[in-house]
Amino acid sequence: MNAGLDTTIIVRIISGLPEDQAERVALRLGEIISGGGVCEVSDIAVVEAYYALQNFYGMTKEEVIGHLRRLSTTPGFRFSPEASAVLQAPHLERANPGFIDRVLAAGYHSRQLVTLSCEKSFSKLPDAEVV
Repeated sequence: MNAGLDTTIIVRIISGLPEDQAERVALRLGEIISGGGVCEVSDIAVVEAYYALQNFYGMTKEEVIGHLRRLSTTPGFRFSPEASAVLQAPHLERANPGFIDRVLAAGYHSRQLVTLSCEKSFSKLPDAEVV
């Protein structure tokens, strides 16, 4: 069996809180992976977890990106190629545009779309146009 993971699952995996839910999550994901399944993480779940872990769990950008990087390369977990590539970029925690904007633009780029933005920092990204 394969599974798509909601943001709350990602947050439990990384934060370990609340402990009872984090334990249930770890057991269930372990069952899926040990049975040969894959736990898929959508771009929406990745960026929501990035935001939630910083704003509600008090983690720094560096901590969250480090956790997401490790999870994206953990056997049994599958992130989109775009999010995986963005997570491997050096100095991501200080990048401008930041992580969320880069995942958004990478998704559009992979579908051969131009990303339109009013943020000047988007001019640094491929196939992005500042309006």
